[in-house]
Amino acid sequence: MEQIIKKNEPDFLIDTIGDNALLDRVFKVRKRAKVLTTDVALLFAEVLTERQEQISKQIHLDLSKLKNKINSSTHEVFKASDSITAVSNRLEVLAINAGIQASRAGAFGKGFLVVASEVKNTAREARRLSGDIDAIVSEISTLASDIEKALSRGH
Repeated sequence: MEQIIKKNEPDFLIDTIGDNALLDRVFKVRKRAKVLTTDVALLFAEVLTERQEQISKQIHLDLSKLKNKINSSTHEVFKASDSITAVSNRLEVLAINAGIQASRAGAFGKGFLVVASEVKNTAREARRLSGDIDAIVSEISTLASDIEKALSRGH
């Protein structure tokens, strides 16, 4: 026993048998080791378990709040993306109409026809990018749902 104590240098020992001779030997070998009775060790374990549960509950609460913020933010991004899509659709219609009017103007409208074509292309690109944003936000929303599922399983 003394060899084990010297070799491992424990900071705490749990006395499960109440042997004072053993405790005396421990103190001779390891003067700074604390000896805990079984009751104290069990109480210590209970306190640690309670604290772990408190921390787990707090983590669950914090992650739930974070998930709600993510959901709120993704909803706002979806709304903004929808607005961008709506504006790009209107721009494309205006560009088409401008192109028609430029064609009617003949040679005088050729420069305006180029501008209308660029506006139409820009509107289409904005709509495509808005779709890309929607896809990314959908992935973030899925990850937030995965967090919620993991929290439900773990708690």
